[in-house]
Amino acid sequence: MSRLKYQMNLAQLRVRGIPAMRYTVNLRALGLNIRRCAAVQA
Repeated sequence: MSRLKYQMNLAQLRVRGIPAMRYTVNLRALGLNIRRCAAVQA
C-alpha cells in the first residue's frame, strides 16, 4: 500500500466517487505490477 501511495501518486487522487476511485486504484496497481515485472526481467 505504501508503494502505491507514494510511487504511483495515490496520495493525491483527483477523482470523485467510489467507482472512479476503484478504477483509478486498479489501473495504478496494474501499472505498479508491470513495473515490477519489467524490473525482474531486465
